[in-house]
Amino acid sequence: MKPYGYVRKDGEGLFIYGEHQFQNAMDAELVPVYMHPLPSTWKNLTKTQINAIFCRNALKVDGGQSFARAIEAKLKEKNT
Repeated sequence: MKPYGYVRKDGEGLFIYGEHQFQNAMDAELVPVYMHPLPSTWKNLTKTQINAIFCRNALKVDGGQSFARAIEAKLKEKNT
């Protein structure tokens, strides 16, 4: 993912440099700025977590929908 610009921190505050201004700021400490958050690593469920969710939902007579929703909720919790 390409940075939107760069932030330089100095005694005067924060400044954003676009790509064309980057060469003028090379001597400063720069940090890339992104428009969107960087993607994170996907976190899977362990076999133990899946088994625990299955045991809590195994006796429900809804065609497995409660199990699927429970898995979905757990994955959302781990990945947000």
